[in-house]
Amino acid sequence: MHMKVIFFGTPAVATHVLRALAEGGHDIVGIITQSGKNTNITGKNKESQIQAFATQNHIPCLQPASLSSTETRQSIQDLGGEIAVVAAYGKIIPKAILEIWEKGCVCVHPSLLPKNRGASPVQETILKGETMTGTTIFLTDERMDAGPVLSQNQLLMSENDTGESLLEKLFLLGSQMICPTVESYANGSLIPVPQVHSEATFTRLLKKTDGEINWKEEPEAICRRVRAYVPWPGTFTFWNGKRLSVIGSTPINYHGDSIPGKVINFDDKTKTLVIAAGKSKLGISHLQMEGKRPITAAEFFRGYPSFLDATLPS
Repeated sequence: MHMKVIFFGTPAVATHVLRALAEGGHDIVGIITQSGKNTNITGKNKESQIQAFATQNHIPCLQPASLSSTETRQSIQDLGGEIAVVAAYGKIIPKAILEIWEKGCVCVHPSLLPKNRGASPVQETILKGETMTGTTIFLTDERMDAGPVLSQNQLLMSENDTGESLLEKLFLLGSQMICPTVESYANGSLIPVPQVHSEATFTRLLKKTDGEINWKEEPEAICRRVRAYVPWPGTFTFWNGKRLSVIGSTPINYHGDSIPGKVINFDDKTKTLVIAAGKSKLGISHLQMEGKRPITAAEFFRGYPSFLDATLPS
């Protein structure tokens, strides 16, 4: 059963779901995406992958500053469509717009709902040290990620997954699920299952300051933070009044008393700069000084020998 679809999505990962719908024979009659989310080094807007898909396929593409105006609602309604599909659009869609489509609106969410509702489910999954996650497709209502579930598939995580790599995997999984899910729902063979709201957990919108390292945390927790916050907000500390980004890290077994944040040595065996963290130590493999390019710990040690014996802020 092929349908006329309105698609809501903004980042590059949403393109996986958009392409799957088009390749599955569905007619994408309109695309809604956020403006100002893609800039080049000059600060000017550049065409996103979502916008490029719309241009290449001659699909109307709207970038409303707000979804709450009657003009925006009318513009979206004028596009037509039987069903809407949302994949990482980045804004809550008001009830007045959700009511436009005969078949409603379905959303692809990168967690096993009702777990990790909200803005940062992938990062939260890594921060908690979980090993299993997944993708949920659900019927959207005016509440945040609380609508009844249409389909859900699990994904076993890699211990090296970053926020970026895991998000990519989960939307690729969603792209495999989207066509059979919307088709089965539309023909009545798939019955939505209400979420158990008492089991819901929630995530929040991340801030740039969330990436600052607290050296009193244990090394394992800091390493999870480093992986979770790729590519944004990144993980960082401060040294000599400048931001120092930590790009790669690993826990190191250590027993002894050191002040958290104390730079202990450069370990030639592991090629890491060793820093006291919690009750143990953390090895940092790659760093980036503010205004400089990312470099290895060995390069950093050669360029900044005074870094040894520094104590980083906690």
